[in-house]
Amino acid sequence: TTTRLIDGIRADFHAGKMDSGDQVLEYLKREIRAMWPAEARGLRLAPAPPTVILMTGVNGVGKTTSIAKLTRLLQQQGKRVMLGACDTFRAGAVAQLEIWAQRLGVDVVKGQQGGDPAAVAFDACAAAKSRGVDVLILDTAGRLQTQDPLMRQLSKIVSVIGRQVPG
Repeated sequence: TTTRLIDGIRADFHAGKMDSGDQVLEYLKREIRAMWPAEARGLRLAPAPPTVILMTGVNGVGKTTSIAKLTRLLQQQGKRVMLGACDTFRAGAVAQLEIWAQRLGVDVVKGQQGGDPAAVAFDACAAAKSRGVDVLILDTAGRLQTQDPLMRQLSKIVSVIGRQVPG
């Protein structure tokens, strides 16, 4: 997919159809949108709440900022959202999530710095169920797929979520 997109950009550039970064961005948006039908682009919530969304990715890609944007979108749809601070590794991660939670008027479940992220996920799932939350969004530490201990930690978090919120 990436090769196809890059080849398309190069072809349009060489044909004189594209000469600025803004045009590249519009091209990418248009092409990526065309790859998925509109009905496949929406967020599908679990039949019974809470829906749990686990945000993962490499360091610095904007997971926490995306959580804030997603929270706002869900709130605009009338959903009750809660956040879970499963990034117990990075100094300041919990504080950053708490700031967004305060701005958005949502609760955040957190643990201790350096604590077990799966324990935070467990507590957050329990809190979301008991408070009747529609969507629980869990923030995790940035990681690469080559970081075996962090990937095992992610598997543990997924396992905990699966036991707490089946389906």
